Amino acid sequence: MHIPRVEVKFTFKDGGHIEFQQKYEWLKERLVQAQELGLRPGQNLEPPPPYEDNAPEPSSGPSGNPPAGAGETQQQQQQQQSQAPQPTPNEPPPDYVEAQTQAISIQYEQRMREEAERQ
Repeated sequence: MHIPRVEVKFTFKDGGHIEFQQKYEWLKERLVQAQELGLRPGQNLEPPPPYEDNAPEPSSGPSGNPPAGAGETQQQQQQQQSQAPQPTPNEPPPDYVEAQTQAISIQYEQRMREEAERQ
């Protein structure tokens, strides 16, 4: 795989060198790991984070009473809580890698167009 080399100089005026160096070392390790696994550029190394439902709880109406239909919602919540939790999937959703690759390609092409317009 041919990767162009670029020289970059960073100046840290307000600190942050240690954090940057840690992230840089982590990134280098991940790239070596990806190379050892034979992954293509743009392929994601990790599965997406697990889904967390952060839906707000039903609020009470203006008089302090639950809104109409809240009884049904509470029953549904109780049924969901009484059911055994579903196991977390061990694999990404279908076409996840291709979607990630496309998104990265689009961002790269956009940057290249912007750079070409500047010159």
